[in-house]
Amino acid sequence: MTRSAGLLSWVAGRTRGFRLRLFGGVLLAVGATAAGLVRPWPLKWIIDDVLGGRSGAPAEPDTLLPAIWVFVTAQVLAELLRFLADRATIVVGHGLVAELRDAAFRALQISTPQRGRALQTGDLVCRLAADTLALQTVATTAFVPMVTALATLLGLSVVAVALSPVLTGLAFLALPLLIIPLRLFGPAISRRAAAARLAESTLYTVAEGEASGLRAIRALGAEGPARERWQSSSRGALLAAQKIYTLQGGYGVVVAATLAVATGWVLLAGARLVLAGAMSLGDLVVFLGYLSLLYGPLQTLSHTRGLLREAWAGLGRVREILDLAPAVADGTHDLPNRPGVLEVRGLGFAYAEERPLLDGVDLTARRGQLVVLAGPSGCGKTTLLELFARLRDPDAGRIRLDGFDLKALRLSSLGTQVALGTQPPLVLPLTIRENLTLGRGFSDEALWRGLERVALGERVRELPEGLDTMLSGGGDGLSVGERVRLTVARALLGDPAILLLDEPTLGLDPENAERIVTLLAELARDRICIVASHARRFRDRADVLLDLGARPRELDRRAPATPSAAHAGGTAPQIDGDAPRTAASAAAGR
Repeated sequence: MTRSAGLLSWVAGRTRGFRLRLFGGVLLAVGATAAGLVRPWPLKWIIDDVLGGRSGAPAEPDTLLPAIWVFVTAQVLAELLRFLADRATIVVGHGLVAELRDAAFRALQISTPQRGRALQTGDLVCRLAADTLALQTVATTAFVPMVTALATLLGLSVVAVALSPVLTGLAFLALPLLIIPLRLFGPAISRRAAAARLAESTLYTVAEGEASGLRAIRALGAEGPARERWQSSSRGALLAAQKIYTLQGGYGVVVAATLAVATGWVLLAGARLVLAGAMSLGDLVVFLGYLSLLYGPLQTLSHTRGLLREAWAGLGRVREILDLAPAVADGTHDLPNRPGVLEVRGLGFAYAEERPLLDGVDLTARRGQLVVLAGPSGCGKTTLLELFARLRDPDAGRIRLDGFDLKALRLSSLGTQVALGTQPPLVLPLTIRENLTLGRGFSDEALWRGLERVALGERVRELPEGLDTMLSGGGDGLSVGERVRLTVARALLGDPAILLLDEPTLGLDPENAERIVTLLAELARDRICIVASHARRFRDRADVLLDLGARPRELDRRAPATPSAAHAGGTAPQIDGDAPRTAASAAAGR
């Protein structure tokens, strides 16, 4: 199957839920075409029967009124039906784009982190916001005009043959000539369309990078080079757009010139038929009116082909996102209770072809204990937290939660129990309220309580807009320590059963750092709390310390906490997910 055929099949699949409404739009467009076919006939009536073009003697002026009434009615009806058809197809197109954007965003959310990060932010924005519009182009902007044009051609051909087979034959002699510009311009338009999409994507990427780094650029006195990068990417995108416009415009000129020459042939032949008495003047006027209607769809079809070639380039880029492999497979079980024990046995993980980052890791984290992951940068602390949150799956070993293999649990069930505070702290270009909730339903009281727990409430109250203060991407306006505390406050909302934090005291002064350590030690009393940190104060307060810097080992600093009622008096259920890959199978699978 060719690439275009594959894309066409894919588009057909995406329109499955919209086909009835799309068919209604097509019917309205065909109705508008049928009304348009009536418009030339009142002119024939007026010329031949009212003005005396056929008999030589003009008729009474009153006979003009019916002809004018038919002409006006047909014109208004055609425009009304065309408006309704355009409206219907626009609604369908927007529905298709909305579903495609949602699917692409969802695919990006569940994709493997490395593959998602390989696409730069600006490029992703371009694909999600701009390239997805290509589906509307293919399904409605191109498809409906193509169907309408074909219906118009069929209807006009029947009427034109009835009026004059000779002139109809001359008119259709131009059709084979239209293949030439298609062959000449088609491949070049496809190449230029792909280049234009890439240039636009580059512009988005540069814009995102320069905007997010304004402070650093100013601090380094690098405004000049930054402006040059922006100007260069802007010129590149505009030049690429100009090139494709030039190609499409040139293609349109060649098509229009070909059809103009064909119209001249028909006009010359028709005039001779009228002079010879073989055709009335009204018939010639009607035929020429139909000829303009006939060549209009041909130009529409030629223009649509250019649109399709450009749209294929955009849809191909969107499909690359949809084809991203999911990071993990969903499980089939729900956690029946608030979990109390997380067990890790023989855990191994490696990135691509690199040597194993984690190998043979064992750990038991119980509710009531503060578990600290220590070790130098790059030893796997953050990766281990991501494995606990199931953002990734291990290559070897198992992670169990109350006896359930993590792979066997539904991601939605696990997500309600786990909160992960990332590093660097994630601050989105939203209000403080939106940064805390991320769309989850929390009252203002809960938000203020969370901010007070991390000593950030007073700072937010001082801001003019309070919780509604807008933050820029990256958190400009907040110090590094305040961004960290905002991330910790967000993780605490919802009372998670498993709290995973990555360097939660980074950038904090000693007083606030000690406050966070004390808070987490208190929170660990009724939840599983695991912290990755270099800080000595966490080592000193840890109940369990796992040092990943050397040979992994678990150090119990005190007697295990009393198990919860959910685990007391019985054996935890053993629910397994997929069998873990051994080192050999992992190597073979890479």
